[in-house]
Parts: sequence; C-alpha cells; structure tokens
Amino acid sequence: MIRSVILCCLLSAWLLINPSVSHAKSMLTDEEVQLVEEMQQAGFSHEQVNKAISMRISMREEKKSWTREELEELDSNLKSRWHEMVKALSNDDVETAVKYFDIKMREIHKLLLSAATPEQRGPVLQSLEDIKLVGVKGANQAEYKVKLPESRTLYNYSSDIVFERNDEGVWEIKSF
Repeated sequence: MIRSVILCCLLSAWLLINPSVSHAKSMLTDEEVQLVEEMQQAGFSHEQVNKAISMRISMREEKKSWTREELEELDSNLKSRWHEMVKALSNDDVETAVKYFDIKMREIHKLLLSAATPEQRGPVLQSLEDIKLVGVKGANQAEYKVKLPESRTLYNYSSDIVFERNDEGVWEIKSF
C-alpha cells in the first residue's frame, strides 16, 4: 500500500517534470507505472523514459477496443463537435468553424470555406446535419459518413469525415 502511494507520488512528480508524457490522451497502466520506476532506478534518462512510455501508450491505443457505452459516448461527443462546427458555418463564422479542423489543415479550410458565400453554403449545411459513425480505429480515430447533395457550389468535399484525437486529447476533423 505504502509502495503504491510512493509510486503514485513519484509518477505524479515525474509527469509534472515531463509534460510530453502527461498528455490527456491516456492514463498510465500499473504496468507502465512499474516500467517508469524500473527505468528510473536503472538510470535511464528522462528522454529515454518518455520515448519508451510514449511507444507503449501508442501501441496500447492502436489496439483499443471500445465498449458499446464508450462508443455511444464518443459518437455523441463527436456529433456534438461536428454540429458546433456546422452551426458556426451557418452563422458565417468561418474563424470558429475552422478551429474544429486539424491544426495543420485550418488555413486551407479557412481559405476554401471563406470563398463560399453564406447562400452557397446553405444547401450543403443542411445536408451536413446527419452524420453516421462508420467505425473507430484504435483510441484516436473515428470515421463518419455524411450524405452530400449531388449538385453543390462549395468545393468538392468528401462524404467521408475522419476525426482524430490530437496529442492534447482533443478530437479534430482530420479530413472531410
């Protein structure tokens, strides 16, 4: 019991010093906590420990299987984020809408979305309300389908939507 408390305190202090491992994506398992302790006792550097733990977390997250309740909660949260983005576009607030996209793609989406007038966006926005979860890959990626109108004036978006969880644990639209 005392060993567990000491381990928790050491791990908490270590994670505060090493923020690259303490991302919101995941919590460390007991096995990972033990690995951290053993690596520190063996004299591994902080960088080596960070790399080993990050690799373990990545492997664990790639293999994550979701319970029905977890999938329902994820689906609800991602649909909520999607509807917030669509609402921002409906209000002609492109700045807010692009904040829901992957940070690397925001400028591109900003340019493309700004090129369309609110009148041009209208018919497309109505069809964007209904998205359907297709599947989840690991702990960090979810794919949806949306039915887009045949004729549209916006640039050619795909009917596939991919959400991806970033290093801070925030789900962003990776592609659409």
